[in-house]
Parts: sequence; structure tokens; C-alpha cells
Amino acid sequence: MPQATRSTGPSLASSWAATRKAQFTVATEHVPVLFQQTLQALAIRPGGLYVDGTCGGGGHAAGILEASSPDGRLLALDADPAALERARARLEPFGARALLVHCSFAELGHEAREHGFGAVDGILLDLGLSSDQLADSARGFSFASAGLDMRFDSTQGQPASSLVNELDAKELADLL
Repeated sequence: MPQATRSTGPSLASSWAATRKAQFTVATEHVPVLFQQTLQALAIRPGGLYVDGTCGGGGHAAGILEASSPDGRLLALDADPAALERARARLEPFGARALLVHCSFAELGHEAREHGFGAVDGILLDLGLSSDQLADSARGFSFASAGLDMRFDSTQGQPASSLVNELDAKELADLL
């Protein structure tokens, strides 16, 4: 990754360029939303500790790591194992500076303490679905899909197809 000549770390433009380059080397269709605005709002500094509680494809995470170089660290969480694998590939150039954990952002406090991120400089939660999740018809997040799964973490719980076929109307209404 290119290094900036300023002591404040790489510019947002260089971070964006590095992240865009990484997007073409990782099998992902997801483009992080409000990328530059997010990095600006986090006020990233070299050596900072950051948490991305919804890492997804790793676009924002790569920008955070680039802007916090040379020694900033990131705890990246995601409930979706497939997204975490895409992020792992994208963040590999950052080595040990990126720690990826398969869990929900609801476990952020526990995981942060567990991995030495007790006091952090910034936390990002980019809530919602990613284009990768919508594009994968096997995930069942799209109406164009033949299946109906709708779980972020396919290792937990039951697919939506089971629930709609097994629950009575009241149980379904309560669930929704």
C-alpha cells in the first residue's frame, strides 16, 4: 500500500484508490457506501485502535487500516462467514494489524475486551445488507431467489423457509 508523505497518514484519496484496487483482486461486488465521509467522520489517526462491527467485504476496514498506518489496528467483526472470508482476503496485506472475528456486532463489547481493544478511537457499524448478500441467490435475501434463507449467519438458527412453513400465523406475526 502506498504511504503518504504527511505525518497524519495517507490521504483519503490514496485510501480510496487502494481500496478500489483491492476490490478488483477480491471476489466481491460490494462497494462501501459513503467511504470518504465515513473515514473523515472517524477522524482516523496513525496508531489508532478501531472496530468495524459489520466488516462485510472489508472496504471500510481497508480504508481504516490504510489511514491508520503504519501501526493502527482494527478489530473486524461480522456475523456472515462468507463476508468475513472476503474481508480476510482483502485485508491480508495489512497482516496482524487486522483481526477478524466471526460474531455479531452485538458481541462487540466482549470481543473488544477479549482482544485488547478496551479503549478504541472509533467504531463503525454499517448496518444492513450488502450487494454480495443480495447477489448470492443461495442466501435467500433477494426476491429473485428460489430459496428463502435470510440469515446473515447460516450456521445459526433456521432458514426463513422452515419458519414460514412450520410456524402458525400467530407465531409468524410475533416473529415479524
